[in-house]
Amino acid sequence: MMGIVSVLIHAVALVNATPANYPGDWVTSLDYPTDDKRPQGEGTTFFALLIAPNGQAIRCDITQSSGSTALDRKTCALILARAKFTHATDETGSAIHSQWHSRVRWWRSNGQGKAGSERSAAPPVDLGLQVSNLPDGARETTASIVVKVDTSGHVSHCQGVKPDEAKLVDVACTQASALTLEAGKDNEGQAIPFVRAMLVGFRVSPQ
Repeated sequence: MMGIVSVLIHAVALVNATPANYPGDWVTSLDYPTDDKRPQGEGTTFFALLIAPNGQAIRCDITQSSGSTALDRKTCALILARAKFTHATDETGSAIHSQWHSRVRWWRSNGQGKAGSERSAAPPVDLGLQVSNLPDGARETTASIVVKVDTSGHVSHCQGVKPDEAKLVDVACTQASALTLEAGKDNEGQAIPFVRAMLVGFRVSPQ
């Protein structure tokens, strides 16, 4: 019985930070920067937030530029000012730093600047795996996991997010644990452990 309880406690402990307010309100069309003069000024800004153990977004790093410095700067400035989060927890249930990845699309329509979060769009896969077969005869699928990354960039803990993906989580976590990721640092440059979500893609190998 103790073993079962331990598993259940662990299953709910490792949790990434989650938005405490609606991400669609972080960046809107009213925010399109007037200093972007390109005739077809548009692009998608990919970013990573560092969330402190108290749930505050304390840093925004551009992971893929929209092609416009003005759009990228505006993205981070707005999100740091507006985004609110419920803090992440580690495998013991303690509050911990976390990373949260997303993107904002900027575009023009009829001469007007538009902007919006792309959380509803299909998220990019963080780790792609080829396997010999998948459940229910599927050719490809994904599994969501949450990992804890230690100060050296190694994955020290991993667990699944969705119960119906349990058959894939063991494989996903085994492969994720073999990765060396970029070590986390706080705003003072000190190495920190952190939690982040990962999307693992599975595809059946060609015969």
